[in-house]
Amino acid sequence: QDEVAALRGKAANKKTDEAWNLYAKGEAEQAVTAFGANSGAFRVQTLYPMLQSILQENKLHFLVAPYNASAQIAYLDMIDSDQCAGIMGSQELLLYPINDGVIRSFDWENKK
Repeated sequence: QDEVAALRGKAANKKTDEAWNLYAKGEAEQAVTAFGANSGAFRVQTLYPMLQSILQENKLHFLVAPYNASAQIAYLDMIDSDQCAGIMGSQELLLYPINDGVIRSFDWENKK
């Protein structure tokens, strides 16, 4: 099931990348149409279980916040907690004064 989800994700990401390329070329209307046509875009929430299993396989410690995850994980980052070395979450995290980096695309074939 993870393989099927990953394949669908790759296809959806490719379509999303094509839409971003249209946007970068200044073809805003075509980009909006391309984004809208990609209703099967891969939702990042479906990646969480797969990423958690990868962390577990590599014996890396992680926490899953039980309530408002964004506020809790941002707090851990802001106090320089040893429990927080990286954060993945919704755009809401950008509202907090955290050390942030934004991943805009994945290159699944070249693993980048």
